[in-house]
Amino acid sequence: MYFHGNARSLNYWGSWAEELSTRYNYDVIIWDYRGYGKSNGKREFEQMLDDGLLFYDYAKSKMSEDKIIVFGRSLGGAFATHVAKQNTVGGLILESTFTNIEEVINRKYWFLPTSVLLKYPFQSDKNIGSINTDTFILHGNKDDLIPYDMSKELFEASPAKNKKIYTVDGGGHNNLRGFEAYYQALDEIIKEQGMPQN
Repeated sequence: MYFHGNARSLNYWGSWAEELSTRYNYDVIIWDYRGYGKSNGKREFEQMLDDGLLFYDYAKSKMSEDKIIVFGRSLGGAFATHVAKQNTVGGLILESTFTNIEEVINRKYWFLPTSVLLKYPFQSDKNIGSINTDTFILHGNKDDLIPYDMSKELFEASPAKNKKIYTVDGGGHNNLRGFEAYYQALDEIIKEQGMPQN
């Protein structure tokens, strides 16, 4: 179950879902957030999170929870942790995601009025402390949008007994798929870690 980033829509992310499905022999379901692509509706914080839970309920109607891996990239990590916090998922993968939006703004856009920008207070760091399922985090150490240190903070905050962080050396925010180390990490997570496949 893939939660994509803020940029682009399924016109782009659909091909990535197909690649994941082919490489790992998984069924991959992916959706656009309200206001993205063909998805209608006003972008409201609580409703967007509720949409994620509806999306997960759809996945549960097709397969048992222990076979559902929730994979969130960048902004999608906030949705993934929100869903994983409230359900018994089979595994959690986070890629290039943040601790919380406020911290991103304070680090990157410190000169702008935070109170105006914080319409969507996504808080992965608040969620991850309640997630005990196997948790795997990937992040490039040259990411100039979401600092690599944020993934380290999420890793430290995770109470999961089985957890690991993968550093893509030289990787930025939008180019991890250009690094062999990224695919090696996914191979280890999905194949070698024995995460349940269909």
